[in-house]
Amino acid sequence: MILDTHAEVFVWVGQSVDRNTLRWLYVWMVCLHMYHYIKLLKEMNHHSLQHTSCGIP
Repeated sequence: MILDTHAEVFVWVGQSVDRNTLRWLYVWMVCLHMYHYIKLLKEMNHHSLQHTSCGIP
């Protein structure tokens, strides 16, 4: 049900917005996801480094 509504919204956006804008929107979404993913990886690495340094006597 949720997937269906998302698909409908995506189709509606695709019909109402021209391809150039849609392409920029897609690029922006990918960049945003990559930014959050890299940020998450950095935080995980930071925490793991802290844990290993704490474990050293």
